[in-house]
Amino acid sequence: MFRARGSGEDPSRHLRAEKAWEKANRLYAQGRERRLERPLRTAAELGHIEAMTNLGVVLHRKGRDREAEQWWQRAADRGSIESMYNLGNFYTKNGRDADGRHWLTRATDAGHLQAMSDLGVLLFENGQGAKARDLWTRAASRGSRSAAHNLQIFHVADAALTKPPRVPGHHRPGGG
Repeated sequence: MFRARGSGEDPSRHLRAEKAWEKANRLYAQGRERRLERPLRTAAELGHIEAMTNLGVVLHRKGRDREAEQWWQRAADRGSIESMYNLGNFYTKNGRDADGRHWLTRATDAGHLQAMSDLGVLLFENGQGAKARDLWTRAASRGSRSAAHNLQIFHVADAALTKPPRVPGHHRPGGG
């Protein structure tokens, strides 16, 4: 996946990026994940957006988070929804909730179902249960199992909080 080609783009650059991307995919299919960085980096440096996203994942798994963040940022700035999602979770897990919320919101607005579910969790944790419920409902209706699970927990918790507790041996008036 590349940005829309302009009239000045070098076609050989596009071809080199595609070849590197294909090599990375072959290595991945062969289970040779330790060798992915080089072809992904080549494709990413040549402008391949999916390679930027996947290079970020590879670097993150190697503990090179600063580099991973930079590649996800480049891909997200070019429209990668998956990189928006990755950045959102990365920032949230590293205590940067405002940045995480920004990127999860962008991924959610682009239709990323897991981002909807995760953003719902973040909203719920920040006291915005109604907004969380709405997001989970939207994502669950589109097939997100994690959102459906979160929604189910929300409804159980909400029901428990809104029903008065039953006291053993106590009868409600008119209840017999």
